[in-house]
This record gives sequence, structure tokens and C-alpha cells, in this order.
Amino acid sequence: MYSSNLQAFLKQYQIDFSNCRIKDEDIPIFEEHLGTKFCQQLKNYLLEYGYIGYKSFEMLGINRKQYFESGMVKETLAFYELCPEYKGKAVVVFKNDEDDFYILEEDNHIVRVLTGGNAGVL
Repeated sequence: MYSSNLQAFLKQYQIDFSNCRIKDEDIPIFEEHLGTKFCQQLKNYLLEYGYIGYKSFEMLGINRKQYFESGMVKETLAFYELCPEYKGKAVVVFKNDEDDFYILEEDNHIVRVLTGGNAGVL
């Protein structure tokens, strides 16, 4: 599904990903729970990897074991509380230590949203 370059990179650097991934039939359940539609690229990522981790970095995702307690679900719901204007329009794919959220919008754009003292969209 993903390019051979990405596959080689993941193998070379021993990138961690879920061994308990969700299935196609789970996608509508998560879309309903979060009130948004996932773009095809996000669906592919969740089905193939669940999440991606390397050392202390984790690209958020969903796995069958944690289900609604998965990082992407919890951070997205927390983000909706802070920024209700995004509710149903995006999911959180990464959050850094400064509480900056990186969101994936329905139209497949990644946006950085600052929620701390420098609140705004980059």
C-alpha cells in the first residue's frame, strides 16, 4: 500500500508499529465516535500501521487493544475541548511537549495548532 522507500525506511530504522491493528469494519465506529470522516490516507495508515513510533516520537494512531483509549482518539477528544471549532473536522496525529497539536483535516491537510501562550494556527 505504501511506497517501497517507506517500507525500507521503516525496516532500516526499526520503527515500531501496532501488532494489534484495527480492521476496515472498525473505521466507521471511530468516525462516529469522533464525529468526523477519515480521509483515505488516514484509513490506510491506521489499517497498515495503527501508529508509528521511533524512540520517544510517536505518530498517534488507533489499535484494537486500546480502542477508544488509543492515543489518537484521546488526544483528538481533548483537542476538541480546547478548540471546539475543529470538532468533527480533524483528528490529532501528533502532539508535542509544548501542547502543540498537529491535526489532519478531512481534506488531507496537516495543520499545526498552538494551544499554549502562543495560541494560533501555523
